[in-house]
Amino acid sequence: MGVCGPGAGKWTRGSGLRHIPPGLSVGLTVRGAGRLADIEIRPPWIRARRWSDAQAEARLAEAPFAALEAAAARFRARRETQGAAGIDLPEVSVRVQDGEIVIRPIDRHGSRAMVMDLMLMAGEAAAAWCGERAVPIPHATQPPPDSIQQPESMAAMYAYRRQFKPSRTSVEPGPHFGLGLDAYARATSPLRRYADLLVHQQLRAALRGDTPLTAEQVSARAGEADQGGIAVRRAERQSNLHWKLMYLRRQKDWQGEGVVVELGERKDTVMVPDLALETKLRAKSDLRLDQQLRLGIADVDPYDADVRFRILG
Repeated sequence: MGVCGPGAGKWTRGSGLRHIPPGLSVGLTVRGAGRLADIEIRPPWIRARRWSDAQAEARLAEAPFAALEAAAARFRARRETQGAAGIDLPEVSVRVQDGEIVIRPIDRHGSRAMVMDLMLMAGEAAAAWCGERAVPIPHATQPPPDSIQQPESMAAMYAYRRQFKPSRTSVEPGPHFGLGLDAYARATSPLRRYADLLVHQQLRAALRGDTPLTAEQVSARAGEADQGGIAVRRAERQSNLHWKLMYLRRQKDWQGEGVVVELGERKDTVMVPDLALETKLRAKSDLRLDQQLRLGIADVDPYDADVRFRILG
């Protein structure tokens, strides 16, 4: 795996070039057991080309996608043997386009799964590269849950996810249970997450031959970013919920499927896959886990961030 573009071969360590190209490319080899080797990080100029999911999906059997998919499959198999969580709960994209609320399911298979594994490879490679050179960076770590499972049904996945412990940011490398990796750094979204940008800044300082930030400085900056990230994720969840409720408010005759994912004494939890929405229904003794229900809308209150469904039939 790697990216190389015009001008990549013109940069060498110690060349005196202070303004290195803006991109960072990770090159590596994925061995048969899914282990990464021959890791290189370079600052090339690249020429980006945008591909839609459908275009990439249609060409998975062609070069270079076939080789990337094969490498991703080996890497994914290693992560699974190391306990990577097999959780595939519904996810959706919520957008407002020309006044219309558009909710589309997010498919995490095929080309999307390949891209996710390639991004995880880059994160593991960045952690290994920095570790070999004693370059401090923020690592993402996560301790294991009390019991390790490989759930198959939606209800089992929902219950397993509730056992997960929060991920943590640490200058010291450590395992990330959910990803099945011994050391990992988020490094592929420097325009969206400050922790990723911080990794890039450290990498680029090392590539220039400059002195990178100290572990104490990295820890302080990453800690401040974590606090901001919590607020951003909360706002994103609230925004998505708001627009889902506004969508249902406009669709008064909406009907859809719900799946029972948790049984309670007073209320049961139901997942609405088409909306990736959790809701509570008054507990009924005849409901069972993973039972599919036909639902209709009883009431929607976006101001209190609440929706009530009724069971049809």
